[in-house]
Amino acid sequence: MYTCREYAPVVFDRREAANVKGVDKERSRYNCRIVASKWVDLDLDKVTTKHIRDWERELRLAYAFKKGPGRELTDQLLDPQTINRCLSTASSIFADAVENELIEKNPVIGAKLRKMKTEGDTIVRWSYLTPEEQKSILICEDIPKHVKLAAEFAWETGARQGEQMNAFLKDLIVDGPDPRFIIRHSTPFRGKLMPPKNGKIREVPLGGRALEVAREWLEYLPTWAPENPHNLVFPLASGARRNPGKPLGRSYSVHDMYDAAGIPARRGLHWHALRHTFATNLISGAHGRDPVRVEVIQELMGHHSVIMTARYAHMRKDAIRAELYGATVVAPKPAIIEEVVEAAAPLPLAPMVLVGANDGADRKRVFARGAELVAKHLDKVRKPRELFAKLFGRRPAKEAVVTRAA
Repeated sequence: MYTCREYAPVVFDRREAANVKGVDKERSRYNCRIVASKWVDLDLDKVTTKHIRDWERELRLAYAFKKGPGRELTDQLLDPQTINRCLSTASSIFADAVENELIEKNPVIGAKLRKMKTEGDTIVRWSYLTPEEQKSILICEDIPKHVKLAAEFAWETGARQGEQMNAFLKDLIVDGPDPRFIIRHSTPFRGKLMPPKNGKIREVPLGGRALEVAREWLEYLPTWAPENPHNLVFPLASGARRNPGKPLGRSYSVHDMYDAAGIPARRGLHWHALRHTFATNLISGAHGRDPVRVEVIQELMGHHSVIMTARYAHMRKDAIRAELYGATVVAPKPAIIEEVVEAAAPLPLAPMVLVGANDGADRKRVFARGAELVAKHLDKVRKPRELFAKLFGRRPAKEAVVTRAA
């Protein structure tokens, strides 16, 4: 019977030959953490779940290593994610032994790290950007243009970091009747481009602001990267492919972007938060759109299960309030209102008023998108809700009533 010390290298070699991603990191965790465990020299069939749980408790009290060569310890304990990754690496070793009928049961199953309650649990955290935070990034003068466009493209398309940074120009279609972003590649492994995480090619339709951002970036791309030998959508300024984990290059980090926009560091946001933002915007009906069904979001994000999509699609506080106490309509931008008022002045048309069912006193004047649209549909549509849909491109909430101002 093999011991874990004898069998682990065999498993890693086999996984490496099968082009499994992350084997180098599994080897590193094995050499740093598993080799030091008390059960590493036991026969595989002698290792029990109790051995794994005792090891997990030891990892809770272990200190992290500094990055780089050598094994110099820091003064910080291992974070829960690192401990769970160590457990996952151990599980892959025993799972291979089960598959090859060396043992009957994987002792790591059921030993996943249990959450520890700490003072940090009282801090409210969320893993997406609110509309205000999105706006703060876009209007911040200290954030470079290429960073703004790359970030906005991420939260408008929901692409993973590797998918966005390794996309080719031929896959970003902004002209014609069907603009779309085709996601067919992810982060390279051993110099070879890998498929997306779920192994399937998917398409994200482009429209509205997503299409505008794509066109703005393509227009700016020759200025940003005059040489683009790989024909990438988001190359470095030198034209080279971006390194994994460095979506904005070595000289500018994601945290620099958040800091410049005034987003607190305690939020702990990374680039992946932009993907959460994409799902949250869709399910919460951001930017004046109706909420999108979770099944549609699942398809756009490339998830196998709706359960995984639910982890990304967070309901914003304003969306929850709208559901509980009635929807409100945000008036168009002041510049648009002025244009509409001026255009509609010669016509004997009163402005539209949206009356919330829960608070009749809370009324907001909203004007038609154009005098011609009002004149065209005002006499043809009998029901107020249909008139609202014609004027504003969407139906009002069920609790709302559309009337003409007196």
